Amino acid sequence: MWWKYLCFGDFIFRIAAKGFLLNRNKFLSGQSNY
Repeated sequence: MWWKYLCFGDFIFRIAAKGFLLNRNKFLSGQSNY
């Protein structure tokens, strides 16, 4: 059942991308505060 791993990988990729964007926005807003 390789498609299960494919869907799981896509799920992990979306979470990682969302987390990266959130962290980047936090970092940028933190930079502007100083």
